[in-house]
Amino acid sequence: MRVKPENSECSVYSAELFAVIEALHYLTSVNSASAIIFTDCRRALDAIANAKLSGNTTQPVLDILKKLHDFKMGNKFIRIAWINGHIGIKENGKVDTLAKQATLLDDFIDQPIPAYDIRNTRQAKMKADWQAAYDGNNTGMFYKSYCVRDGKKQWFQNLSLSRKAIRQLCRLRSNHAICSSYLHRIGKVPINMCSVCGVR
Repeated sequence: MRVKPENSECSVYSAELFAVIEALHYLTSVNSASAIIFTDCRRALDAIANAKLSGNTTQPVLDILKKLHDFKMGNKFIRIAWINGHIGIKENGKVDTLAKQATLLDDFIDQPIPAYDIRNTRQAKMKADWQAAYDGNNTGMFYKSYCVRDGKKQWFQNLSLSRKAIRQLCRLRSNHAICSSYLHRIGKVPINMCSVCGVR
C-alpha cells in the first residue's frame, strides 16, 4: 500500500505511523495471542511510547494507542519495537524491497495527511520561494555580499542592544548609514571620504 498521489506532502514520519496502523489492521484478522511490529523509524516509536492524551498528540498516534488498547482488552498483546535499518538485516531488507514494489501498485492508504505535514511543507516552499526571489533581485547587493541566506532568527535576537543601536547597525549592514560613503552615493556630499579618518 502507498500514500495517495494527492497526499504527496506526507512526511516519512507520518508514513511510518500509517504503516503501523495498517499492520494493526492486519493483526485483527490473525489468530494469535501476541505479535511484534518492527519499525526502523525511531521518531515514530518515541512518539507512540511518549504519547499523552492531550491536544499535542497527533491523530495517527492516537489511532495506534486506541488499537493497542483494544487488543489488550481482548487479551491480545501487541508490541512495537525498533529495528536498525540498512545494516544488512536480511528480513528488513526484504521488507524494504516489498515497500518499493508497493509504490507501483494502485492500493492506497486511506489516511488524511496530518496538518503538521502540510504546515511544514508549505513553510519550506515559502522559504524556498523567498530565497529564490532574494537571489534573483539585483537590489541590496552590498547586504547580499555577506548575508547570502536569510536566517531563521533576527541577527540581534540574543544581543542586549537598545532599539537605537539596532537601528544604527541595521543601517550599517545595509550600507545606508549616515556617513560619507552613503551621502556621496545619494549626492549630498561632493567626495566619498570620511571626514574623521580620511578613508574613502
